Amino acid sequence: MGQCLKYASSAALAKGDTDKKVNLYSLIEDILNKKNKQKEADIHAYLVYTIRKRHNWNIDENLEYKIEKAGFDLDNEDYFTIEKHLHHLWEEYLYKNQELKKGVIVSVLPNKKAGFIRCDEYPDNLYFSMNEFKHNITLTKTGQNVTFYEADSFDKKKNKQVKNAVNIYLNGG
Repeated sequence: MGQCLKYASSAALAKGDTDKKVNLYSLIEDILNKKNKQKEADIHAYLVYTIRKRHNWNIDENLEYKIEKAGFDLDNEDYFTIEKHLHHLWEEYLYKNQELKKGVIVSVLPNKKAGFIRCDEYPDNLYFSMNEFKHNITLTKTGQNVTFYEADSFDKKKNKQVKNAVNIYLNGG
């Protein structure tokens, strides 16, 4: 069940239109219900409800009852705010049991789309994509301290498994 929540959270955090992920959010709600995490499950149900309400899509009676019972505003259609709130929860599920790492940006590639971070725990510098920064990427430069998590990846040029830096914040922020 933990791996399911991890993969579903990864999909929820992936780029894409929020309203196209309604079934994914319902799946996360189901997983959380099975884990007896009622509050978190209810918020996911509320996200589904607000998306459906905003687009005038069919809303199941059980869903509406659940939202009303949980005390949420039945007239709310602002699913963007709910999704933004859930980002932190999805990151927590995705990186659960991982240690937050510290490092320094040692290079940014000329195309400004990626670079490398030095971390004392690894013999090689870790590759990162600018998409993994959780701030304005124009602030990113060589020599800055960062915090990040690691993710398994495959380096096609070296033809081997490697670790990449993901979910990166400047100055531990």
